[in-house]
Amino acid sequence: MYKDYLDRSFLKIETAFMILKRGGYILINDKKGNAALMKASEFSDLDDGILKNYAKNKILCLTSLHLKSFGKKINNDYDCYSFPANNLNISEIVSMILGEKNNFLKNINFLGEKSNSLPDLSCKILKSAKLIPASILVRLNFKNPYEEEKFIKNFQIPNLNFSEILKTLNQNSIFLYKTTEAKLPLLNAPNAKIIIFRQS
Repeated sequence: MYKDYLDRSFLKIETAFMILKRGGYILINDKKGNAALMKASEFSDLDDGILKNYAKNKILCLTSLHLKSFGKKINNDYDCYSFPANNLNISEIVSMILGEKNNFLKNINFLGEKSNSLPDLSCKILKSAKLIPASILVRLNFKNPYEEEKFIKNFQIPNLNFSEILKTLNQNSIFLYKTTEAKLPLLNAPNAKIIIFRQS
């Protein structure tokens, strides 16, 4: 039973990664149950309509390394920084996630975000998915878990709760090990093999 749970959890994480790599949104929850939609900011030019009613709440989340590349001073108490992204165009967002210095950065006040806050978790998830750790994030205020579940079903987007996110960030939880292998009788590829992996 526990193994089935691990398999479902692993599949859920892989599905979330696949959606993010296609430029889509996923829903995440922090330890307190607060919810947010997130996507990789490198796909900020793709609009799938989900944010139609939430566009005013969009923020861009960047890591401390991004701010260092801009020449900004950072506070070691914060793992991530955010600021409103509604007025940024696509070229400005791309420029920022690539760490390029620009004049428009002088007037931006970045908000420090604590470890395991929604902005911080979103950047860490993208890093685990092998994407640039910079996210577009929209906080959502659900009155109860049923409202959140309804939202997820309506838009058919994957969600990761806090415990699943921790598994995502823990590399050991998604490692696979080889269970068996066999040679394939292919005429044009005599050394071909089929290898089966399984979760630990």
